[in-house]
Amino acid sequence: MPLKIDGSSLSSALRDVEIALTREDMNYLGTSVLSWHIPVQLSRDILRLVASLINFNVKKPRLGLFITITGIDKTGKETQLFNPAKKPGVIPLTEYLKSKDYQVLGIRQPSYDTRFGKLVSCYLGRPVPDIKIEGSIDSDIAWILWSLDRAQHNEKVNLWLTLGKTHIVLSKRWTESNVVYQSTYGIDPQRVLNVERKIVKQDVTIILELPVQEVLRRLSTQGRDAFENTSVLEKASKLYSNLETIFPFGKVYRIDANADLQTVNARLLQLIDNILGNNSSIIAKQ
Repeated sequence: MPLKIDGSSLSSALRDVEIALTREDMNYLGTSVLSWHIPVQLSRDILRLVASLINFNVKKPRLGLFITITGIDKTGKETQLFNPAKKPGVIPLTEYLKSKDYQVLGIRQPSYDTRFGKLVSCYLGRPVPDIKIEGSIDSDIAWILWSLDRAQHNEKVNLWLTLGKTHIVLSKRWTESNVVYQSTYGIDPQRVLNVERKIVKQDVTIILELPVQEVLRRLSTQGRDAFENTSVLEKASKLYSNLETIFPFGKVYRIDANADLQTVNARLLQLIDNILGNNSSIIAKQ
C-alpha cells in the first residue's frame, strides 16, 4: 500500500519548517508538529532533518573539494557525472577522478530513491508506487521538499570534505538549482538561502549550457515534468547565465554543452584538471 499524504496538510507542515529553519527555532517546530495531519513516519523524518540543520556546526576545516554540475534540464549532467547508460566515449567524472586516486562521494539531486526525493518526484508529476499525494502541495512552499532532500546529505558531505585533500564531493545539482528554479516561479532567492544557510555550499559550480530550443528538442521524445516547459526553461537559462548574482558561493565555470557527448566530456575533464591544479586557492576563498 502506498503512503498516502494529504497535500494541503503537507503544505502546512512545510510552512512550519520554513519558519523553524529561518528562526533556528526547534521549539516552534516541536509545538507545531502537534497540528500536522501527515503520516507519523514523515513527521519524524522532518523533525530529524530540521534538528540536524539547526544544530549543524562546522567543527573541522574543509580539506577536500566540493564540485557541483548543474544547468537546465537535458544538458547531460547525469551522463557526464555517472554515465549510467554507458554511452560510448564518455568517461564519467566520478570514474575519472577515482582513476586519479581521489576518493569520490557522488550525489544526485533530487535523490529519487529517498522519501523526500520521491515527494519531489510526485510534486513534479512523476508518480512513484509507494507514495501518493492526495490533492496538491502549494507551489509557493513545495520547494522546501528539495531543501529537506538536500539536508539528508549535509552531514555526510561535511564529514567527507574534512577527511583529506583527496576527498571530493561530486553532486548533480545542489542549492543553486533550488535558487534558480524556484526563482522562475517567483520565490525570493533569499528565502531559499535562508532555509539552506546551514547546508554546506560547493567550492565549484560547473554549468552545462544548452540553448532552450535544443533542450525542447531533446524533451520531445521523452515525458516532461512540471519544470520542463518553455517558460520555466527560458527563465532558468537566463538565471544560470547570471548565477553569481543570486548564488554568491564558490567559483562558477561554464561549459558549452551544445555538442556531442564525447566533445562535452573532453571539455569537462580538461576543466576539472585545471580546477584540481588550483585546488588550494579555490578552497581558501570559501
